Amino acid sequence: MEHPAIDVNSFDHFSRTPLHIASTKDETCEIVKLLLQHPFVGVNATAYYKMTALHVAARFACPKVVELLIKDPSVNVDANTEVGLTALHLVAEGDENPDRDLGSRRPHEDRCKVVQMLLQAQRTLISSDVHCHLNRRDDFNRFPIHYGVECKCGSRRSYSSGMTLT
Repeated sequence: MEHPAIDVNSFDHFSRTPLHIASTKDETCEIVKLLLQHPFVGVNATAYYKMTALHVAARFACPKVVELLIKDPSVNVDANTEVGLTALHLVAEGDENPDRDLGSRRPHEDRCKVVQMLLQAQRTLISSDVHCHLNRRDDFNRFPIHYGVECKCGSRRSYSSGMTLT
């Protein structure tokens, strides 16, 4: 992994790095662990919609991967996508929207674990006086709880950005 010819931050046509791709499944958490050990890995690199690996892991509700990522001191737990969504927004949003190809059906328990880990990580940031917004609004003036409630109630909204959010 530390061979000079290996670029751990190389990206594909969707601007995804190997860390983004490995962050989509808990089954690849060993790969995530290896990538995080590399001294030059871009843990906060952004892909499509300005999503970091943490955004991806939260969206796919991968508690093992989220746990590995939030343990890395360089990871920005409070990073925003291009429309202002945090990882907490994405996991709360759920995956009930058939128009989006960003998530897979995951057990409710996994989503709850990810939410708890992200809330704990944000509490840690707040207690260490780092600027962090636990109740951050996205570009649509909504909090993570809005997405969680809509997901459970089955309503959907389409926004001008072309993204349909649940």
